[in-house]
Amino acid sequence: MIEVTSLVKRYGRSAAVDGLTFTVGPGRVTGFLGPNGAGKSTTMRLILGLDRAHEGRVLIDGQPLRELDRPLTRVGALLDASGVHSGRTARNHLRVIATANGIGDRRVDTCLELAGLAAVAGRRIRGFSLGMRQRLGIAAALLGEPGVLLFDEPVNGLDAEGIQWVRTLMRDLAAEGRTVFVSSHLMAEMQNTADHLIVIGRGRLLADAPIGDLVATASIELRVPEAKTGTAVGLLARAGGDVTVDGGDLLIKGIDATRAGELLLGAGIQIIHLAEHRSSLEEAYLDLTGEAVEYHALEGQS
Repeated sequence: MIEVTSLVKRYGRSAAVDGLTFTVGPGRVTGFLGPNGAGKSTTMRLILGLDRAHEGRVLIDGQPLRELDRPLTRVGALLDASGVHSGRTARNHLRVIATANGIGDRRVDTCLELAGLAAVAGRRIRGFSLGMRQRLGIAAALLGEPGVLLFDEPVNGLDAEGIQWVRTLMRDLAAEGRTVFVSSHLMAEMQNTADHLIVIGRGRLLADAPIGDLVATASIELRVPEAKTGTAVGLLARAGGDVTVDGGDLLIKGIDATRAGELLLGAGIQIIHLAEHRSSLEEAYLDLTGEAVEYHALEGQS
């Protein structure tokens, strides 16, 4: 488990992280979203002790990271796939990390196989593509079989097969009871992978909720007999619905399909057609972060 409490990190007069408090629990994939400059990477660096916070604290399984014995066996991370010694081979890169943490060569080979790099283990990293470096970074994060894992843009540079592999890996790690925290700018990928989302903007928490709560029913489309349209509109509006009449259809926000159906059937009104339209994660994300985006491009300009 990762516990972040009142975390603050400033650069000059600007707060990159501004009073963040959240918990990343085990047994689920938690997505970490926010616009460019929101403070995601800084937050991850603070969690890992790579930067020092001005205020607040971070606990890993109830302890500060610096107090953990053999930290690689407790926390694994991929932040920057390019931050490696390019003259080493993939196997030697992992061996150096493993040896420093009391991990044997057998685990090195296991992680190379898991990441799909066994066939290129003897090649120097300077010849690796970005996707291969990403795989190597994930292999390094898994070396100590840690219970807590952080990944910053793990699918960057990966092809379709690699993205599918990462998606499955994240879910499998969470299913084993590990804490999995994943930062990404790919909304569709987060919608397919994450169980829970933490969204920040300008260093502040905007949302901390199950993905199903954020990707909720946006509206319902309903049709009743024409003679009952006025009655249905009044009934739904009194129940808190925002109702628009579009030809023969009623477009309704603020009430889900189950509640609308109960109200109409309870009043003896026949339902000819009922469809539910759910918002995408991208739509929900844009609604949340619209005022937190630092740079806005002008539309329709060339």
